[in-house]
Amino acid sequence: MSESEITPPPILLDPLRLIGRTLGDFMIERIIGRGGMGEVFLARQISLDRHVALKILKPELAGDQQYLKRFEAEARSLAPISHPNIVSVYAIGENDGLHFIALEFVRGIDLRRFIEQKGALEEPVALRIARLVASALVRAGEAGIVHRDIKPENVLLTRQGDVKVADFGLARSSQTQDVRLTQTGVTMGTPLYMSPEQIQGQPIDVRSDLYSLGIVCYQMLAGEPPFRGQTAMAVAIQHVHGSPDPLGTIRPDVDPGFLAIIGRLMAKSPADRYQSASDVSDDLEKLSRGEALELPRNGINLLGRSPSSSKLSTVARQRRPIPQAIRQAIARWCQPPYRSWFAGGTMLLALLVGSALAAGARRFIEVPLRVASVMDIPKQENGFMQYGYANAMADPLDKERGLWAVLLRHLGDDTYPLLSARQLTDYYLSTERAPELDRLGRYLGEREDLTMRTVGELVQGLARVEEENWTQADRQLDRMLAMAERRAWSNGETVDWMARKFFLADRMIAQATKRSTEATTQRRQRFWKVFQSKEPSGGTEPTP
Repeated sequence: MSESEITPPPILLDPLRLIGRTLGDFMIERIIGRGGMGEVFLARQISLDRHVALKILKPELAGDQQYLKRFEAEARSLAPISHPNIVSVYAIGENDGLHFIALEFVRGIDLRRFIEQKGALEEPVALRIARLVASALVRAGEAGIVHRDIKPENVLLTRQGDVKVADFGLARSSQTQDVRLTQTGVTMGTPLYMSPEQIQGQPIDVRSDLYSLGIVCYQMLAGEPPFRGQTAMAVAIQHVHGSPDPLGTIRPDVDPGFLAIIGRLMAKSPADRYQSASDVSDDLEKLSRGEALELPRNGINLLGRSPSSSKLSTVARQRRPIPQAIRQAIARWCQPPYRSWFAGGTMLLALLVGSALAAGARRFIEVPLRVASVMDIPKQENGFMQYGYANAMADPLDKERGLWAVLLRHLGDDTYPLLSARQLTDYYLSTERAPELDRLGRYLGEREDLTMRTVGELVQGLARVEEENWTQADRQLDRMLAMAERRAWSNGETVDWMARKFFLADRMIAQATKRSTEATTQRRQRFWKVFQSKEPSGGTEPTP
């Protein structure tokens, strides 16, 4: 066989061999996900010193010139779009035969995993997510872009409480209209959320995205999609001909106006749905503001009953009259001799309430005086919403109060109070406010949760370092380690944050107290043993 007849070997995408490699301006650090198009890596953009999500296309897709041209054209059309609820496209490129896209790296969790962890979402949380996704679709529609793959995996919830829609316009291949539902091993991800016209290979527009949004809303409130099946074809048939279980019977607590919006989004015919994303966004905005909402006439009925009115009040609920028996009982207690008994009981109750308030005041005095008005911050439904509300505040002092509201109102949440504590710690360190740092540490140190108490001891140690009270700071770090040894820790963002703070404080303490190198090494090894599930490669310590 001559040289001209030799076929070059195919390019193989080996994720492990790409780690540490540089593609153009991007240095690959680790793999963070897989998709139908290829692998997604965490990479650092060298020129701007920022993290990005680098999506490297499968070689077989990159070899399809028709797909590649369409892909590059759509990526370029999306790149100029700047919207807070759309994952930004930073760059597209090719290096050594590998085609890639650099996307905004979003720290957080996708909606699918969030639902799996939390179950059916509270109505305000689901409404806010739906409203922000609709806002993203409005902006995309203005640019003439149809997403084609709205699903929970493509809705990202950030650590700051924001919502971002990913993969805008990037999922379309050269065979977009060929759904190939009968192929063996076809993924269930897309058929669970595809519109009837998309399944049938008909032309699609923004109304197809709106149908998918309706399916996502249904899943947020019910905890699972409306249509399930053993095969992709079984699910597809239900989208075209099936009827979902009435959401109103599954979630009778949900506002009928919200159910009506979802029902119209899920209409089988595009003509019966909302005709634009802006119309959906307007109705969701009205719903979130508590305004009266006109019941959409089209769409499927998710109420589980016949609507009784053409207007639905989304906030005002009719007050039930007090039953006659209860009114008579109250009247009797206002007559002698019950009146004197009632007065005595009231005094005793006042004493008990006063004692409780005094105890609460002692607890509340731990909060910095500058955030004493924290209770003026509107209470949100859960830690996720409260944390997002706090980080939406522009003024640093308002944000400080908002973060304290997360700690005071949602301490039972497993994630967002800890994020608030970390953010407050960094804020107090950057503004050199040791007294507030100490109060934060003491507040956390008296909580029941061991993780919070361990963080509280560390924060108090940082406060002592700020005050240059080296002896007390040294004791505080020892107390923190003793407390941390009572549970198993694993690597993650919390541990990384604690490691940076611990090693920085320990270095300053060692220099100030002239502690021996051997003692310093022993304490750091103790930290490493407690906070890491396995030894790091190379046996080196992280440095701040």
